[in-house]
Amino acid sequence: MAKKKLSDFIVISDVDGTLIDHEIGVPKRNRDAIYRFIEAGGRFGIATGRSRGLMLEAAGDLPINAPCVLYNGGALYDHAADKILWELFLPENAGDYVREMMDAVPGMGVLVIRDDSYYQVKEELAFANYFASRGEENFKVQTMDKVETPWYKILFQIHEEQYAGFFEEAAKRCFPGVRFVGTNTTLIEMLPEASSKGLALEKLVDMGLVERENLVAVGDFYNDIEMIEYAGIGVTLTDSPDEIKAIADVVVGTCRNGAIADTIEHLEALCAD
Repeated sequence: MAKKKLSDFIVISDVDGTLIDHEIGVPKRNRDAIYRFIEAGGRFGIATGRSRGLMLEAAGDLPINAPCVLYNGGALYDHAADKILWELFLPENAGDYVREMMDAVPGMGVLVIRDDSYYQVKEELAFANYFASRGEENFKVQTMDKVETPWYKILFQIHEEQYAGFFEEAAKRCFPGVRFVGTNTTLIEMLPEASSKGLALEKLVDMGLVERENLVAVGDFYNDIEMIEYAGIGVTLTDSPDEIKAIADVVVGTCRNGAIADTIEHLEALCAD
């Protein structure tokens, strides 16, 4: 079998807690390693729950040269061509599901996301301060019946102690066509049932953009499970939940200490053998 080259690989990284530390941004080790990887012919992209605009903001000046996963697996975006390659939407009756969950779990904030627009439809826990501080022009406070479809996803902002109860209430209702995934202990997303970061990476392979065995996925939380399982090399962090470490092929250091740099150094070692 021919020896692998770095140019054979695409690395797809989760953003928050994997690529970017919430206090220091992108650790220097990660940044340096990404530039080194791309200079050697490698391709680097990100997988995020963000929309296109927020993804580009998060990436900053990082050299993104591979398609990126948006909306936690609802779309595959070609950064170089500024083009959506593939996408999924919530069912038309998703608003009915949201109303049921708002009645079942009091005090939540609710945000509807469509394209690069964000609509706060329930204000108990407000998203408004975050978007206002950024000067986001596409953020609106709106009643749900006034938000045009299709929708990529719904974001529920909860109190940490409501996390388990939210999923219990959602499970009782068995809403067809959607699934719920936690992105941290205070944010839960309603996504199209079929969508996942893993499915988006499967589409990347189906398009002939990379061999599955050469696809590397790095993530740290439950919304990353499917892409870690699907990738030829699934990578997680040492401080990830045990269930995720159990399915990963490689466990690297923490985000702050350079998890992406560790991943790229693992590939460099593979290619040097």
